[in-house]
Amino acid sequence: MLVKNMPGFKRNFLGSGFYKFDPRVNFFHALGCSTRLSILKALKEKDRTVNEIAALLNVDKSVSSRHLKILRYTGIINARKEGLNVYYTITNDKIFKIIDLVTELLKEITEMKQESLKE
Repeated sequence: MLVKNMPGFKRNFLGSGFYKFDPRVNFFHALGCSTRLSILKALKEKDRTVNEIAALLNVDKSVSSRHLKILRYTGIINARKEGLNVYYTITNDKIFKIIDLVTELLKEITEMKQESLKE
């Protein structure tokens, strides 16, 4: 995938002005932000507009727009226009399985660390 100006992503210069991304890095980068995780949690309940998301998260509309752009870029969410509103939606519910699995893994890692401190 070739991208020149995607905010929020680090670029790896390969020469000739091209940038190459590892989609897995971009995917986990998109999930590596508490604001974006909060957006996903809000979208799990129902499709929402940028204004609804900004109000729920108590952030400026520009902040939520920037995070939504990153989530859209990675394909985690989609946007659809209805009249004057743009609604954001989850593209695949498997994203929540991934988040749950990572949460479970982190819990196990924490428990292992605590056990090793006891020894």
